[in-house]
Amino acid sequence: MVHMEHRDPTAAEVAAVIRGAIARTGITQRELADRALVPLTTLNRRLNGDEFTYPELRSIAQALGTTATDLLCEASCTARAPLAS
Repeated sequence: MVHMEHRDPTAAEVAAVIRGAIARTGITQRELADRALVPLTTLNRRLNGDEFTYPELRSIAQALGTTATDLLCEASCTARAPLAS
């Protein structure tokens, strides 16, 4: 039997999901920063490993046409690893 352990996604996993969403939407990081009202330097730091604040994540998600919950769920799904029992 395979069990799935829940853990919160890392900052890198959340950043990877956001980078994927940026690629899918075809916008630049600068366009996303402008739409989300997040300074470009802050967005770059977050995409390179610093943790997003929830207000930043919510603004970025809205600018990407999704929700912070959906971004976190997607990152969480990629973070899960099956455990042998």
